[in-house]
Amino acid sequence: MIPVKLKTLTPVHIGSGRELSRDVEFLHLKNRIGVIDEKKILQLIGEENVGLWVSMIEKGEPLLGYLQKRNPALKLSQVSSRTMPLYATNFNRVKTLKEQLIDGMGHPLIPGSSIKGAIRTAILNILLKELNHNWKEHELKNTKGKFSDKNILSRIFGNDPNHDFMRFLKIGDALFEPQSLLAMSVLSMNYLFDRTKRDEKFLLLTEAIAAEEETSIRLKLDVDHWKKNIEANEIRQSIPEFMHDYESLFQAINSFTELLIKTEINKWESDKFSHKEVIQDYIQDLKRILNNCYECSQKETVLRLGHGSGWIFMTGGWINNEDFISQNVKDPIINQTRPGNNRYADYFFPKTRRMDEDGELMGFVKLSLEN
Repeated sequence: MIPVKLKTLTPVHIGSGRELSRDVEFLHLKNRIGVIDEKKILQLIGEENVGLWVSMIEKGEPLLGYLQKRNPALKLSQVSSRTMPLYATNFNRVKTLKEQLIDGMGHPLIPGSSIKGAIRTAILNILLKELNHNWKEHELKNTKGKFSDKNILSRIFGNDPNHDFMRFLKIGDALFEPQSLLAMSVLSMNYLFDRTKRDEKFLLLTEAIAAEEETSIRLKLDVDHWKKNIEANEIRQSIPEFMHDYESLFQAINSFTELLIKTEINKWESDKFSHKEVIQDYIQDLKRILNNCYECSQKETVLRLGHGSGWIFMTGGWINNEDFISQNVKDPIINQTRPGNNRYADYFFPKTRRMDEDGELMGFVKLSLEN
């Protein structure tokens, strides 16, 4: 496996699946967040006061005030497993914290599976274009009559995991230092024509890896093993041209990310309400990321992954391409995907975008070959 540098261009959140409760599982002190360490708290209050602590939780009473009575000079680190700066102006409205995935040693991480999933999306869309097939409605339905991408995925990647050529691409986890974490507000830019705004109704306090953090991962594109499987008739009969080497793969991924960003910018700039400040902020941040794509060398690529990356980047937006799917097939798919879609017939799909309260996007990283 070869070393690859990974740099976060914007905050990245890969969730653990847990939401931590305020005053029960995390504390707030002097513009910082601390995730509670039960052992440290027990050392401070004494095991004889466990009943009082449980009672406070049941009654919803703030824990911090009690801890400060026990230690007026209390620091978050004295009762926390990890602490981080808080970037949220409306923090008092929030009761939970979406937890970042952390390894057993306290290091926040981006799993190799998340990185590989984002690359897989890029490869899917590139090969769909090369396939040059317009999918009919009956090809996109399962035996229960529901829309499914199973036929598309098996056509592109293989019928099952044993015949999926993505198994020849191996990617390790990206581990970061504990101090790379922050807690931030994540909200939606909700497209409502002239009322497009950053909607705080669904504001989420989110633990994330900060922008401009760097680490290394290991990556292997095992072309030799792939060729042996082809010779044994165990896998698809050709290796895509852009997957013969690392540089070609990175260039293809970067071109795909670039295309998605350009398409997104054009969509919003062509809208009659694109003069709205919130939309302009969004477009400017997209252009900033686009410049990162332009500046990539042949050994670098920009990729988007994780929470807040949105439907377009999660899927590659292939459903919006009329070369792949005609409008009369797309419409019923959207109806299945978005309940009550008839109410939003005149809106973008999807009509919301995730960002922080300053308009910065989430989930963009840069990969650089180190050899």
